[in-house]
Amino acid sequence: MIFCLLICGLSNDTDGKFIQAHATAILIDPIDKSYWWYGESLKTATLSDHDINCYHSKDLINWINIGQVLGQKQVFIKDLSGPYVIERAKVVWNNKTKLFVMWFHLDSYDYKYRYVGVAISPIPN
Repeated sequence: MIFCLLICGLSNDTDGKFIQAHATAILIDPIDKSYWWYGESLKTATLSDHDINCYHSKDLINWINIGQVLGQKQVFIKDLSGPYVIERAKVVWNNKTKLFVMWFHLDSYDYKYRYVGVAISPIPN
């Protein structure tokens, strides 16, 4: 689906700005059946701007930029200091806990650690 969205010409959000959602994933909201699009922000080459963005749509055509849902300041690792590589986020709904769970690759700039990160939230954004 994502490849079709990009190949078929969808590259801007509802504000006309380029969609920053690389290494992407789409979640269908279990409650209202709308769509949540998560992906990496690669606005600059510096890791300090490397975060996970979110977009929301009810029709897979019009994507509203929700903004950053996971950023550098929200990540804490005992033996690793930022800025971090935060990438390949995937979000699932845990029906048992009623929480959204984000899995992501977390690493140092030189990809030395290869951690798996997990974040939870009661809301998808």
